[in-house]
Amino acid sequence: MDAVRRESSGAKREAMKRMPRVLLVTFLFMGANDLTADLGNSFQRSLVGCAQLHAIDGVCPVGSEMLEDSEKAQVCEPLPRGDVNWSGSGRCADKKYVMNTGVKLSGKLILVDGIMGLVAIVFLGALIDSWGRKPVCIIALFGSLCRVAIWLVAPSLRPHELNAVIAGEVFSSGSNAFGPAVKAMAADLSPPNEEARAAAFAALELVKSISVLLSFGLGYFILELDLEDYHAVWASSAVYSLIAIFVAVLCVQETRSNQSHGDLSEEEDDLATSRCPCAQRGIEDVIIGLRAVMADAFLRQFLVVQFLFGIGCAHQQKSWT
Repeated sequence: MDAVRRESSGAKREAMKRMPRVLLVTFLFMGANDLTADLGNSFQRSLVGCAQLHAIDGVCPVGSEMLEDSEKAQVCEPLPRGDVNWSGSGRCADKKYVMNTGVKLSGKLILVDGIMGLVAIVFLGALIDSWGRKPVCIIALFGSLCRVAIWLVAPSLRPHELNAVIAGEVFSSGSNAFGPAVKAMAADLSPPNEEARAAAFAALELVKSISVLLSFGLGYFILELDLEDYHAVWASSAVYSLIAIFVAVLCVQETRSNQSHGDLSEEEDDLATSRCPCAQRGIEDVIIGLRAVMADAFLRQFLVVQFLFGIGCAHQQKSWT
């Protein structure tokens, strides 16, 4: 019994020795995504614009007030940032309109995230074994960078700034198969031992939890600033994402085994690779994956439920307005 325990402990330690670089990239990626998600709603509201407001029967909309020197014109001026009734946008002083528009946009983003996330898992997830784990991780990091870059320039794209927000979400969600890829890396780096792999997966989840805690903590302080302009935030996030990409490219090694395509010898696998280009093999893997999903009744029902759930969430968000 003691020998089994020592062997198990040794396997766990071996798994942890191989994981630091993967854990670092996971922390960087999750940190960027979690912070973007935390600040997303506030940023989206900051883009909402409307025409100059005028008082109706001497009453201004919530988020604005009628100044003494503008009573004749019945012009409503926006409340300052930090006021409890501030609209959340420097482009529109009507708090109700800003909040309603933000909720509608959030519903659209939930729908986009669900659909594009499914596309990413089905297509990019099938490429993890043909292209490799590292390329799929780097694609997800580039998708995250694209979203931040688009959001950085979105305020200058009037009147299409809200559409730019959705475009950024399409790039990010549609390229995000990071979770399956990094879990495959953890499995590759772990000794062929159930407890060692469980320890590696537990380490991944721990890093994700720490990332969520730190990102939401930083997000809280940023939200307390009641920003009208998020240029500095997204510029910093873009630099952060670039650093994460460089770390992934330079520090993380591909972990895919030569045996991942079946019981082929190394020479046979190399020969198969030379005969079948990577892209073609990737397409074949996608087709095989789709056939497997369609052949499994549980998976079909699960995907339908997830799709309907995403549509339902988006519809509910819209109905609140």
